[in-house]
Amino acid sequence: MGVRISDSRTITTTGESDLFSIPDPYVGYLKRLSVSNGATALATVQVIYYNGTVKKPVLTLKVAAGGSVVLKEDELPLEGCPTKIAVSTDQQPITIDWSIELE
Repeated sequence: MGVRISDSRTITTTGESDLFSIPDPYVGYLKRLSVSNGATALATVQVIYYNGTVKKPVLTLKVAAGGSVVLKEDELPLEGCPTKIAVSTDQQPITIDWSIELE
């Protein structure tokens, strides 16, 4: 069992934003993810894992205007992220609540 880190962040710009940088020598595993859409339109939110400078989209969510989506551990990607976790969105504001386990 590793170290678990939880946080919340409101994203107020569209495009890609860093969510969490994974410290060496750990690999990060998403354990919980909640996305709330404060915009007045449907939001497409993408979770992106980085390995160095190589990015890999691992999850895409559609979140209704004013709505929320909550994903538990068994609904999230099983693979670990070695460098950084980012999110990309086409609407704002978006609030992301997350929990990551570092192993």
